[in-house]
Amino acid sequence: MSQVPQVLGALLLLAAFAAAQAGLVDDTKISYLAANAVGSAILAAIAYADHNWGFLLLEGTWALVSTISLGQQNFGARAGRASATSRPTVCPAELSMRPSRSVTLIGDELSNPQRLIRLLRNSYATSQGRQWLQPHVIWWALTFLRDNGVRADFDVLTDPELRRKIIEMPLPVGHGAVEPAGHAQQNFDLWWSILIDIARTVYTPRWRRLLSGRRRSLPNYAEMRDRTTRLGIHPWMSSATYEEVSAIAQSLAVIDEYTRHGGADSDKVMSEVLLPELLLAEIHWLKAPSGRPGGTDAAGADIVLLRRYSTVVNRWSDDRYLDPYDHMYLRAGDVLESLPPECPSSVPCAADMIRQMYDTIRRADASPARL
Repeated sequence: MSQVPQVLGALLLLAAFAAAQAGLVDDTKISYLAANAVGSAILAAIAYADHNWGFLLLEGTWALVSTISLGQQNFGARAGRASATSRPTVCPAELSMRPSRSVTLIGDELSNPQRLIRLLRNSYATSQGRQWLQPHVIWWALTFLRDNGVRADFDVLTDPELRRKIIEMPLPVGHGAVEPAGHAQQNFDLWWSILIDIARTVYTPRWRRLLSGRRRSLPNYAEMRDRTTRLGIHPWMSSATYEEVSAIAQSLAVIDEYTRHGGADSDKVMSEVLLPELLLAEIHWLKAPSGRPGGTDAAGADIVLLRRYSTVVNRWSDDRYLDPYDHMYLRAGDVLESLPPECPSSVPCAADMIRQMYDTIRRADASPARL
């Protein structure tokens, strides 16, 4: 048989693999899946003609998995278009994000133990105590690191010694006492396991999940309850009520839903999920009876999102290192500062909802009066 089809099929597979390794294409994109489906199908046909059954099994399976993934991608796109006709029209501008600022990372954010510890610890402050927000804060950070070429070292992530260090670390200075004794350590243990779960979801190629037969990769509510029970966490402890565990499971379900439909890059996570939640967390604290104290200038409430954005803009301008959460505030603030024009009043627009929440926190930031 002519070598031309065989070389062509191999080149398609190698080109897709090289592009994915170089970060030029995501392994869930249609172009990547199509190249794999066509290339492996050609090689499978050659293997069949040559009665090379082992090679046929390998390439045939590869072609089948790629074709299934490709079909699911197309189905998801059609479903998205169909559902768009059954819901209020959205503004096209809200679906696009302006180019982000340049990113400089060290590259060991997911392999250096100290950086990993800070990644977990800072997720508490960044989510402002909102259990439903914390998984998505971690999701964005991990997706952002993946999109910018940072590899996850799961040997380090799953190192028992690192887990022990995380569990034994004290609460931050100024944090109130936590009852009963030992609950803080149990909570760190819980969230470290959740971070590892999300990291596996973000960094596991979709074709590998299909081959393993796992449609869902993150724990549901029942599994979360089992996990907290094994850790010794009970419903009456702080951060462990049934409502809070349910909220965590719901947030993980959102990540799973995006993963099943091709995954998401950090900009998609920011615009469709995280940014509205960050604004909602700020409004929660403004409206809470024992809400947030005033800022350092006593001009208004302390809006964490606005304060951190201002800080990281200056740090970015000085070419200083920004950790993933610094970049999160930088990206969120840049998006808010460049919201598209208001949609016509007759056209419901999610960007308008974001703008309204943004206006609320800006008014609170500028006024000494509580809302």
